[in-house]
Amino acid sequence: MTQPSPGSPRPVNEPGSVPAPGAMPFLVSLAVLLACPAVPFAVGATAPWGSPAPFFAALIVHLFACVLLLWLAWRIRRAGGTGRPALAFVTAGMAVLVSIVSFLLMAYIASAYGASGAWMRLRYGVAGPSDAGYLGALAAAGLTVMSALWLVVVMRRPRLEAAGQEAASAFRRRVAAAVAPAPRPVALAVTGPQDGFLRRLLSPSALAVWAAAALVTVAGVCAAGFGPDASALPAAAAVVLAPVPVTAWAVTQSLWRPDEELGVVMAALWRTMAVPFVTVPGLAALSFLTGLLPPVRSGFAARPWPATSWEGPLPAAGDSVFGWLGLSVFIGLLGALLAGLILSVAVVLPVAAFFMPERVIQDNMLNTDRAHHAANVTSVRALSLLVPLLFLIPGLLVAARQGSPWWWLGIVLIPVGLFLMYVVWSQQRVDHGKRARWGVPGISHPNDPPPEPLPRRRPADDPAAPGDVPDGSGRDQ
Repeated sequence: MTQPSPGSPRPVNEPGSVPAPGAMPFLVSLAVLLACPAVPFAVGATAPWGSPAPFFAALIVHLFACVLLLWLAWRIRRAGGTGRPALAFVTAGMAVLVSIVSFLLMAYIASAYGASGAWMRLRYGVAGPSDAGYLGALAAAGLTVMSALWLVVVMRRPRLEAAGQEAASAFRRRVAAAVAPAPRPVALAVTGPQDGFLRRLLSPSALAVWAAAALVTVAGVCAAGFGPDASALPAAAAVVLAPVPVTAWAVTQSLWRPDEELGVVMAALWRTMAVPFVTVPGLAALSFLTGLLPPVRSGFAARPWPATSWEGPLPAAGDSVFGWLGLSVFIGLLGALLAGLILSVAVVLPVAAFFMPERVIQDNMLNTDRAHHAANVTSVRALSLLVPLLFLIPGLLVAARQGSPWWWLGIVLIPVGLFLMYVVWSQQRVDHGKRARWGVPGISHPNDPPPEPLPRRRPADDPAAPGDVPDGSGRDQ
């Protein structure tokens, strides 16, 4: 780009092309600002009662003050941020002060005129001249404050830009350190195919929770049958909800009990689907055996249950103990499945993605090279936020009344979900070779690393033939 000669004038849009304002423009601006409350006060003292003249006088004077402040800011900006900072800050402070005084004065005059409800009258189309002048004067006072703030920003622009660049650099460093940490060792698997089905499914502590749920079930059925009346409904609720903690604890343990084949998230989903069908039948058998006791059956039938089961799965008048227990088993099974799914999606996946992303990268068959680590970490963390939204958005749109705040929240979250979907697609680097070996399809991206070439086979009876793996030696390594 050709540089201008020293004697040639600079273009008007370049900093330094306009000289900095002297003291006179600031003094004129201060005089105009002092007139902002003085002129409306004088007009209001001399005008007829109820006249809109004070409001329009304030409107005109404040607009003139805005023009002067913006002109000063333009001159200072074109001068490269140089000028008289003391006068500029005094002028800006005076503008804020007189705007507050004008606002209070306009509010007092409007209250005396009965124009305090000007905004409501304007909304309904019945506003008069005083209402329009009052609202215009308030808006002009607000513009004066904004112009004064802009003058301060222009004066402090060099320092603000330097501070902003330093803060942005620090923020980018922190984000890079948080979003893309250095690769860490992948958490070792605790369970695997070599373990038995029950040990792979439930840890010793989960078995202890199952035993505690069994005790709660037996005690709850007994209390619902012949316990005090005040404990009947809480005991019945405990029987219905007893299977939920077992599944919840087993699913949550997937965070520190990853499986060799399933990893963390898939292990949580597998335990969500399997634990209820293993634990609920045992709890159901105990509840039915307890219901066979004569005191339980007779006490349950004599209990004054509510006329209708407005409590949901709790007993109602006329229910038999076995009919209620059958419904309780079904509700408990559904509750355990739902609790496991919610924990897998809303707890296990986000916690694993943010605190052990290397494990999630490996479980999702993404490329584990260090060069793609940062992109894959961003991808799995965006995925951990996207998956809960896939359940939350339809739930809000279906369950909430159309036009309610919850319904609008679902609408607002749709573009958030689309953005997260784009982040997942654009950042993940899929290991297509590993997915092909497992028969898992993957969506390709131009930045995905190419899959490793398959080993060439050579005839088994010709060791000198070109190839990497002898024919008939088994699967590719």
